[in-house]
Amino acid sequence: MAVPVPIFTLPIAALALGVSGPFISGQVGGAFSAYQLQVNPDVTWPTVGTPVLEITIERSIDGGATWLFDAKVVHGATNLPSLLSTISMGTIGPDAAPTVLKTSVTDLFRITLNALRLCAPTISFLGVP
Repeated sequence: MAVPVPIFTLPIAALALGVSGPFISGQVGGAFSAYQLQVNPDVTWPTVGTPVLEITIERSIDGGATWLFDAKVVHGATNLPSLLSTISMGTIGPDAAPTVLKTSVTDLFRITLNALRLCAPTISFLGVP
């Protein structure tokens, strides 16, 4: 897999319970076939129990005039130092060599966080060429 390219980072000191955001990226600046969402929990991240954080990702191909749901990622309690999710932009075609969908350099992403428990992660959003 190609080396991921940073798009933006949300350095969050602490999330209150409930919804934070949305946080909107700048133009992604590249043709990416996938993106990665990296969540780095801090010492306050729960290690046992119920889900901690829901992340909703939307994409705009028209400069932010409209937004389309792209993915929802839910992270639970863990003692891992980093949580990584990779989401593919998808493919078209039923044959052995389908067309790989990619972002346009002007696409935008919007992330909304829903803290189900108190936490203070750093969240990085990366494009995968």
